Amino acid sequence: VQDQTVSALIDRMWSLQSDEEGRSKVLRSAEFKAMCSRFQGHDKLLENAVKVMWRDLKAYNRKAAHDYVVYDGKIGYKEQDGVTTGVTMGYMTLFAAMKHYELKNSQNIEDFVRKEEVDRRKGLVLELGAFSYAEIPSKYDTIIGLTGTLKELAQVEKEYLSAHYGIRKQTFLPPVYGGGKLDFEHATNRGICIASSGDHHREIVNAIKHQQRGDTKRPIMVFFATKQGLLDFYRSNEFSFFKKSAKIVKEDTMAEEKEGYIRSAMSKGSVTLLQREFGRGTDFKCFDDTVAQNGGAHVIQTFLSSSAAEETQIKGRTARQGDPGSYSMVLYEDDLKELLKDGMPDLRALRGMGEGRLRVLHEKRDALYTTHFEEVKSNIREAKASDDQARDFQQCLVEGRRGDIVERLTEYNLLKTRSSGPHHVVILMDATYSMEFLLERTKVMAQKLLDRLDQLIEESKGKYDNFEVCFAVYRNYSSGPAKVLETSRWLEGASDAQTFLSGIHCDGGQGNEAIEVGLQYANKLFDDGERVHQVIVMGDKPPNTRDDVEQNRKTPHWSTNETNNWTGTEYEQETYFEDERAKLIENNVTIHSLFVGEQIYAPGFFEVASDDGLKENLPLDSDPNSEGFTKTIARPILKAVGGDEAVQEYLKKYSYIK
Repeated sequence: VQDQTVSALIDRMWSLQSDEEGRSKVLRSAEFKAMCSRFQGHDKLLENAVKVMWRDLKAYNRKAAHDYVVYDGKIGYKEQDGVTTGVTMGYMTLFAAMKHYELKNSQNIEDFVRKEEVDRRKGLVLELGAFSYAEIPSKYDTIIGLTGTLKELAQVEKEYLSAHYGIRKQTFLPPVYGGGKLDFEHATNRGICIASSGDHHREIVNAIKHQQRGDTKRPIMVFFATKQGLLDFYRSNEFSFFKKSAKIVKEDTMAEEKEGYIRSAMSKGSVTLLQREFGRGTDFKCFDDTVAQNGGAHVIQTFLSSSAAEETQIKGRTARQGDPGSYSMVLYEDDLKELLKDGMPDLRALRGMGEGRLRVLHEKRDALYTTHFEEVKSNIREAKASDDQARDFQQCLVEGRRGDIVERLTEYNLLKTRSSGPHHVVILMDATYSMEFLLERTKVMAQKLLDRLDQLIEESKGKYDNFEVCFAVYRNYSSGPAKVLETSRWLEGASDAQTFLSGIHCDGGQGNEAIEVGLQYANKLFDDGERVHQVIVMGDKPPNTRDDVEQNRKTPHWSTNETNNWTGTEYEQETYFEDERAKLIENNVTIHSLFVGEQIYAPGFFEVASDDGLKENLPLDSDPNSEGFTKTIARPILKAVGGDEAVQEYLKKYSYIK
């Protein structure tokens, strides 16, 4: 919502950003009164907007995670295809634009944002609803789909498509260019290499060299599961021979660069490193006849896909349209531990299987995917409630029911504010490589929990207080000052959480982890005048000891091997979990320790919890739907905002999920 009165109020707030009483002054200002006069009858909605705006301003100044870029004089966000400037992240996008507009006299023109961008962003951000993509097909009488991976759908997916959407007929068309010419020697160690600890990078390089031996110089595309994994390989000593000429294609690669790299990926002798996202929908075209004569492009996949469909799509980046091509896997043994946790077979036996190796990997992968798909179905069911609400509001707009529109708009946007202020929960989440298999499930679980609590509080019609969460994702000192801790602003629900968590990936790790910096952050929120009521620690390793802190801070960066410089950073002074824990307890903060690792228990992890906090062992690998976890975390939050009644209401509402 844009208006001169809104713009004036935003300017007033910007001028008071360093004033501790800034929010109160804005609400008493002539600018706020003028805005209320302009939009009469919406005082509560406008007051709430000011509070949310002030919260985002404080979060922006606190440098809460907000991964934006300045692109062509605008604030943008990185996507697979480059940068989009059409996305708004609450009011933080506006404040980023205002901050960079102030740099108009800076020598670095790349940091400058034009006034038109500030004007475009100046306005009230109101939430109108959230549609579920999963519900869209159900609104049509006929559903017709086209996919190249229909045969690779898991059995549980086929059953769900049939039961939920009524899709029962499948037609398979033969490829236009005839049978594929993909060469995949899956029965050999060259076709599927399982690299031991420390040898993964070397084995990938060996695979590249083998395919470019002699005069063949075949184009090589290497796909990685994560951006961090790609960069680690690119920076490794093993890859140094290819580094100068190699191209890397990441989700945040600018569109112009990406297009050029994709065009050159099929050139003779090229080596291109790509994130897994480019293994589907990206058309790699070859215009060099000598490439086909030498066997076509070779694709190396460095991870086992979580689904058969993704694996087929990555294979499909070569041997396209009748051309030849080849494919191989170079897998890291540590990445297969979850698949093989039952010990049948063990890694040694798997390496020696030959012909049966691929079949075993696929069977294990499909079984794990089937388990995780139950969580997908649960999420779809819960998203339907938000979809129904959004469609109801849409109908009010279509029919022009102004009274209902105003009522529902106000209700939806006032949901997160109470006169006493929201209940504040800080969630500390381990994002080191020891959590590699569990991090995605932990993120999904957190979003599911927040979505449920949002619905429950909304349905209470004001009976329960509200809450906000702040994520603090911790690692260890070998990740350096930029990655040892990543934090969000105060978030009001699942959609906000999804935006933040989607950018979180595993990085580093040194045995015990830097839980102390997460606790320190919760204490800093207090110092900034933010009330914190509960801290929830989720991880699979205990906090650093005092000796760990002293030694780990001296450790070079785990990836670059460069010395970490803590001087001038917010972590310049050492801190210890015992001291940070004591400060929080002194401020009446309840601290919960929730262990999610594969072990039964990590000694020392529960020492973080306060005496009144939960100390729970909740390994996610034995909780396929994460229901035990979500219910455990929901209890203390609901107890605080609505007492035992709210807890029982939650358990009753979701008792159908086992």
